[in-house]
Amino acid sequence: MARHWNELLQELRLVQTGTQILFAFLLGIAFQNRFGDTDDFTHVVYACTLVAAAMAVALFLAPVAFHRVLYRQGLRDRLVVITDRLARAGIAFLLVAI
Repeated sequence: MARHWNELLQELRLVQTGTQILFAFLLGIAFQNRFGDTDDFTHVVYACTLVAAAMAVALFLAPVAFHRVLYRQGLRDRLVVITDRLARAGIAFLLVAI
């Protein structure tokens, strides 16, 4: 189970960085001069994309918080299962954002 945990953490580190870059890029778009000139549909798509990226970032960060809370409680097996589910949900939101 320790190997699964380490592999999952490595995967999360990789995808988390890319997702944070995407989220930062999306945040910057709203501050462009021409963004205010776009139509309502574009604003809705932008808002949905931004929320999906934010959810993905949160879901990719959650395993770290769970690990800190459950550290040394002997719950690594459960932690791996929960983290796997969080990572899958994060990937789903990342797909929506992309």
